[in-house]
Amino acid sequence: ESRLGNTLRPHAGGADDASMALDRNIVDETLRPMQREKNAKYDAIDPDASTYVPADDLARAVADIEARAKNLPPSAKGEVVPGALVSDLKKMTAKPDDADVAMVPFKTLNDLRPVLSSMESQARAGQKYPLADSVRGIKNSTNASARALAETGGEAGARAQDANSYYEDTFAPLFAQGEGKKLRKEVNTDDLSRTKTPPTKTAGRFLKEGAGGREAAADLQRIIAATPDPAQASEAARRYVMSDLAKLVG
Repeated sequence: ESRLGNTLRPHAGGADDASMALDRNIVDETLRPMQREKNAKYDAIDPDASTYVPADDLARAVADIEARAKNLPPSAKGEVVPGALVSDLKKMTAKPDDADVAMVPFKTLNDLRPVLSSMESQARAGQKYPLADSVRGIKNSTNASARALAETGGEAGARAQDANSYYEDTFAPLFAQGEGKKLRKEVNTDDLSRTKTPPTKTAGRFLKEGAGGREAAADLQRIIAATPDPAQASEAARRYVMSDLAKLVG
């Protein structure tokens, strides 16, 4: 017991500093650079709006939203339908008289993505879950368009394939699932002030007891492995755990 106390005593009170160090490793040095690279790859697919893709997926997403709201009273439709956005998208996806399908520049769909992400985050933060699900459905349709473009061949298709591969193989396993996804969404919503996602709390969200603790720790292990300096990030996590133990032992 004395040896344990001697081991833990130097770490007492160091949880906040350790968590801030870990936050720098996984947010400033990993999440943000990876987000920038992901966005740059998608932006490069159709930089001059010259690559047109079918608007079928987008039209179906809009039709699904309207079908869900069809039998709702007018006062409740706003809880499901992002009104102005749906009106704009219906115009965009309307089929010309001389065409079987509407075609839109891929750049237009890609430029929608950050707008939709922001709308979804705000809806979920306001506990407007049906509205958030509607926006998510629209965003999923832009993802489907990117996947379809990747299968067409050509230069734009190759760039779409590269962007999709980076997202699915590199980015998504870390920051589009589990605790990493929650951290990403909350940091992006609270990016300037970090008042709702203080760096002093970052380690605790991954290193916790109880339900989901093992899964969150596994999420952190994967993220740490992708940081520029995994040994440094692991040491910050270890210091946080030791400080937490020091609190328990007294």
